[in-house]
Amino acid sequence: METIDTIMSRKATRAYLDKDIDDSIIRELIETAAFSPSYGSTQPWKVYVAKGEKLDKLRYIWKERMSNASNLTLSNLNQGVKPDVPGPDKESLKHLPEFFENTDAWLKHRLKDTGLTEKEHGEILGNGATSFYGAPVCVFLGVSKYASKYSYYDLGAFSHTMMLAAKDKGINSLPAFTNVMYGDVLHKELGIPADINVLIGICLGYEDKESIMNKPRSKHLPIDEYLKIVSE
Repeated sequence: METIDTIMSRKATRAYLDKDIDDSIIRELIETAAFSPSYGSTQPWKVYVAKGEKLDKLRYIWKERMSNASNLTLSNLNQGVKPDVPGPDKESLKHLPEFFENTDAWLKHRLKDTGLTEKEHGEILGNGATSFYGAPVCVFLGVSKYASKYSYYDLGAFSHTMMLAAKDKGINSLPAFTNVMYGDVLHKELGIPADINVLIGICLGYEDKESIMNKPRSKHLPIDEYLKIVSE
């Protein structure tokens, strides 16, 4: 697959087939992602992969804890959860009204494409979150709690490269805050040291093309809304 085609075809996939990903492929994706740029070649990323019985155990714990998952919104995103790094909630985004506008537009687009009501969509999304969307693999990425914020950019580059490498092999992905909402559990179950902050969990798997949740494709902002070229 050509690079541009891979980039344009990658999408957030919210339902997966019950089909395993071989460990050798996972290792290849991670090794490829490690070619991502990082500040001063610090290569700050720490990677923890859950699959099989371990991921099933996480699903069980998530389901127990996320009894109100379908009610999660930007207003209460950090209530009752224990992420290593708080998610973007209404309070932290109060000076960025455009974020809410974009999220509202995203939801309206999904409801139109799926034909679901907001309540139905929320319930399905919530159930997906408790089960890691049925993905056979979840990759958790972290950095030292003592690292600078530049390392967060490095981790973003790593994660995107990994998702593109996966797509090149026909494997879809979903980075989601809900995957890391219970950092205390991740540290215990995956043996993650206390000085590592887990920032994101990325589901990997083969897309369930029959799922209504995979039907919509997000619309992107017109380039002139975020680009400024200065030549003089």
